[in-house]
Amino acid sequence: MKVLALLFVNFLTIITVSAQLGTAPDFKVTDIDGNFFHLYEELDTGKPVIIACMATWSQQCYNFHSQFFLEELYQDYGPEGTNQIQVLFYER
Repeated sequence: MKVLALLFVNFLTIITVSAQLGTAPDFKVTDIDGNFFHLYEELDTGKPVIIACMATWSQQCYNFHSQFFLEELYQDYGPEGTNQIQVLFYER
């Protein structure tokens, strides 16, 4: 339950920030498994897209990643779960 509450708060924060910064630019990428991802096509399906940018050298990013919030969210609500959201994880 704590995880769900934290994710909800993060989701609200993301919505608030994105509303203040404007529209995200469209982009197309291919993931490490060869899957193609086009942001605006995914948004056109009506699913929210969570874009997580992490740095391998950042202790805060590592701490967040090691708690598996995004993995649990993806498993429950992503394509293998209820297929309600899409998560794009970018690691640098």
